[in-house]
Amino acid sequence: MAVTKTYFLENLCCEKCAAAIERDVRALAGVQSAEVDFSSTSIAVVFDADPEAIFKSVASIASEIDEDIVTKEI
Repeated sequence: MAVTKTYFLENLCCEKCAAAIERDVRALAGVQSAEVDFSSTSIAVVFDADPEAIFKSVASIASEIDEDIVTKEI
């Protein structure tokens, strides 16, 4: 069963980083969709995988793209 989670991307500063995060999260195993909302600095992820693993992967991807980004669950 698919789950939707939204994560806050604190310190997301540009649309280029937002697009890169969205692209890389979409490529994760078990992720059905991912959409970054730059105006609210958040990402909505639909997946059918372990929620903790997805959160850790999203946080890792975000910090690899910009080390200032801190990912938090909303």
